[in-house]
Amino acid sequence: MYFVLSKLLGGLTDPVRLALLLVAVAALLRLIRRLPRLRKGLFLAAPAVIGVFSIGAVSSSLCRLLEARHPRPQKLARPPAAIVMLTGVTDDMRVTPSYYELAEGADRLVETVRLAHEYPRALVVLSGGSSALRPRGRQREARVLARLARELGVPAARILVDERARNTRENAVESKRLLERRKVRGPVLLVTSAIHMPRALGCFERAGARVTPWPVDFQGLGYGPGAFVPRSDGLLRSRMVLHELVGLLAYWVMGYI
Repeated sequence: MYFVLSKLLGGLTDPVRLALLLVAVAALLRLIRRLPRLRKGLFLAAPAVIGVFSIGAVSSSLCRLLEARHPRPQKLARPPAAIVMLTGVTDDMRVTPSYYELAEGADRLVETVRLAHEYPRALVVLSGGSSALRPRGRQREARVLARLARELGVPAARILVDERARNTRENAVESKRLLERRKVRGPVLLVTSAIHMPRALGCFERAGARVTPWPVDFQGLGYGPGAFVPRSDGLLRSRMVLHELVGLLAYWVMGYI
């Protein structure tokens, strides 16, 4: 039930959709001729939401709130026994058995493959199935990325695939299960986007899996002359960070972190 609700309500973390919702509510109030002051406020708030969250300085500042919480270690005390990568880096509507379409966050896979070559004894866990409400006909992302990792030189014997997990909590539970099955002893690196790391690390710790954060895909930018000009990429970053902030709150309420 939580998984379904999270998908239905998660769209409201998009500033554009939120603005459209405000306009829709205001239009409904106008139609029924109720609460004129609230109606006017909602009409004014809608463009303000889009304007504020499209400013680069705002979106970057929000990103850095999360990205700075779990930096990479300066040096590893010993080589990792396993590298766990959380998926969410492909466009599963355009992935076929013979074609890859990498999307935002592909740094996760690039860094995982690089680490796999740097530490040739480490197992590689690719965690994530399909997060769609109706996954029938969709490619299981971990399986797709495992094939790509093999083509990039990671031996098949070192790759563990979790194609069951649909969200971050299930990533933690299923990854721990795979690691325990292989009796992994030693450091485990957790690779995911920096903005997603607080929620991911919280889930792994709650599941009882000790991991070392290895964030990638940093979204926070500098504050140059164009940082205070509304831009479409600012909206994208704001959507990502709002999604994570709401996700952190929801996972805390549910006891997942």
